[in-house]
Amino acid sequence: MCFSPDRKHAYYTDTVTKQIMRQPLEADRGWPDGDPEVFVDGTADGLHPDGAVVDAAGNLWCAMFGAGKVIGCSAEGTRFRDIAFDAPQTTCPAFGGADLTTLYCTSAARDMPRDDGKPHGAVFAEHEVTRGQAEHRVKL
Repeated sequence: MCFSPDRKHAYYTDTVTKQIMRQPLEADRGWPDGDPEVFVDGTADGLHPDGAVVDAAGNLWCAMFGAGKVIGCSAEGTRFRDIAFDAPQTTCPAFGGADLTTLYCTSAARDMPRDDGKPHGAVFAEHEVTRGQAEHRVKL
């Protein structure tokens, strides 16, 4: 789960249905306000959204499990960038580095061959992507 910088929306992925959902949030307390809506549907492209993060500008970055990439989507849900990594099972992006401009992405090694030369189960980094945001504090 990740949050827009203005705290008006939460996002979560459903890898099985190939959808990224956007949940409107109540302004004062951040509680759900209405029904979630489909933000990005990966069905047509055969994409399986997994972990996601939102940058400081409100763009969502989501790992696509099985596709070896992270996609960038605007706050309106328009896909504008793909960042490819050298392992097919990309799982979760995060922004880091001193200025939060490095996009890190983990990958899974489960059920992958050990001898195909790919770095399964690794962490990748793409520098100078965009500026991330500090993670929101959430009280559970």
